[in-house]
Amino acid sequence: MTTTSTFPQYSDDSPLVTRGQIEKAMLTHMQGWLLPYLGRIERLNGLTEHIATPKSWEVVNEYTRYPEEAMPYIAVISPGISPGHPPRRDGDGWVTAWWLIAVGAIVATRDERSAKDIAGYYGAAIRGCVMELPDLGGWAEGVEWNDEKYDDFPRVQERTMAAVRLVFTVEVQEVINVFGAPSDYQNTSVPPDDPYATPAPFPIVEAVEDASATVEPES
Repeated sequence: MTTTSTFPQYSDDSPLVTRGQIEKAMLTHMQGWLLPYLGRIERLNGLTEHIATPKSWEVVNEYTRYPEEAMPYIAVISPGISPGHPPRRDGDGWVTAWWLIAVGAIVATRDERSAKDIAGYYGAAIRGCVMELPDLGGWAEGVEWNDEKYDDFPRVQERTMAAVRLVFTVEVQEVINVFGAPSDYQNTSVPPDDPYATPAPFPIVEAVEDASATVEPES
């Protein structure tokens, strides 16, 4: 039987970070920084022609499809929390989590050598704009570089296409607060009658003036 409370339920709607938020934030970071890093790759390698820039960007569920007419193609996916970094809770109830995020690029060129070179340029550029900017635009506390592979592409199409996939562990603070459930002043939580209603904010207790009193000794 569901417990009921006759007192108002209060909540500040504390954060509940989703996988989608993590993926979209990484994609936004890529869209802002990948091209400047490709430009840096051109300068460092003395290239006389510009590296082809991305024609499509996407958050995906798996790396098994790609738009053949819109390459270079950038894809981002997060399979979830890193098993090597269990979430950590602080004394205020805030939980920090380490998310695995993969960033992949697929390129197509006129020949095998060019395809492999461009995939390598993209790999270095992705690595640079993640590892050198570890706050990823302000939503991350740090990153670890876990993997970089160039062998994820079907061999039947390797002659003019190439792929790179990098995996990072990203530290994200305040993904949830264990004390975030709505509750009344007795710390009792019950399901609301209207699940979509905005909870009442916690009441503000005003400062109390000095209520000290002088006690006269009995005569």
